[in-house]
Amino acid sequence: MPDALKIRSDALRVIEKHAQQFPDEEVCGLLAGKGGVVELALRTLNAAENPATEYQIDPKELFAAMRAIRATGATLMGIYHSHPKGSGEPSARDIAEAYYPDVAYVIAATDAAGAVKVRAFSIRDGAAREIPVEAAAGGAPSPKPSKRRP
Repeated sequence: MPDALKIRSDALRVIEKHAQQFPDEEVCGLLAGKGGVVELALRTLNAAENPATEYQIDPKELFAAMRAIRATGATLMGIYHSHPKGSGEPSARDIAEAYYPDVAYVIAATDAAGAVKVRAFSIRDGAAREIPVEAAAGGAPSPKPSKRRP
């Protein structure tokens, strides 16, 4: 895991807008890139029973997103979700269910005014360590969200 998460500004905007679009639910998605830089933020459907307080990426969307990542020659670099009106810290559940120790876990915390703060963490062996988020310059835009509610 690198000492910082480098993410293109367009991919960062996808995460922020996704969280703002659904301010009362946790949203989620995957982050992919090449050369140590996140280039794509892929929105996915939150299939959790209680999306206001938890997230679970819909299995069909997870497989489709992983195929899309492979098709671009990119690698999975992170998983993001939001904490509506909550802390930007990983919850006990986030830490317990961090099954990919080699990727960044990104949390978009939305405040009461709708502003989003994005933080990243390395989660392994039951411990979370914050890593800085560094904006990288442009490039091609991230894929547009699907028309169905992700």
